[in-house]
Amino acid sequence: MKLKNEAEKYFVIQEFEEGWGMDDVVCEEQLYAYCLDVLFIPEEKIEDLTMNEESYLEVNLENLEYDDVSEDWYVNLYKMSK
Repeated sequence: MKLKNEAEKYFVIQEFEEGWGMDDVVCEEQLYAYCLDVLFIPEEKIEDLTMNEESYLEVNLENLEYDDVSEDWYVNLYKMSK
């Protein structure tokens, strides 16, 4: 079952796990690696990733389903974003 628009699809991450070197992002692959390996976001749920001027990671999700909002990766993403 697809989710209606009530679920959050846009997140801003300000703090990163130590050792990931997110202060010096040089390519989009680093952003994807961080989201997949640290945040455990399923690849098919990622619509777009960008690093903004303040060095915050902006995550846009797509194809969210009803069950996604109760998954650990989504709950953690929601808690750590501003």
